[in-house]
Amino acid sequence: MSWNGSARMAHRFEQGNPPVANVLSDELRLRVLAALVDGNSIRAVERMTEVHRDTNMRFSVLIGAGSQRLHDRRMPQITSDGLAA
Repeated sequence: MSWNGSARMAHRFEQGNPPVANVLSDELRLRVLAALVDGNSIRAVERMTEVHRDTNMRFSVLIGAGSQRLHDRRMPQITSDGLAA
C-alpha cells in the first residue's frame, strides 16, 4: 500500500501514537490554525508563519482527525458525509 505523508501521519495518530516531527509551540499552532480557518492557502500560511508547508499539512491532518473524532463522539446520529458545505 502506498501512502503519502499526510495519510501516514493520520494513521499513526489514529493508532494512538503521538506525532514525532510536528513540534510547534502552542502560539505557533494557534497562528497556523487561525490562518487556515481564515481560508488562506498552505503556501500563504507558510509565508505568514514561517512554518514549512509540509508541517502545516501534517498539522491540519491532525486537527481534522481530532475534529472528526469530536464530531463522531458528540453527534453520533449525524454522519459527516451527509453534511453540505
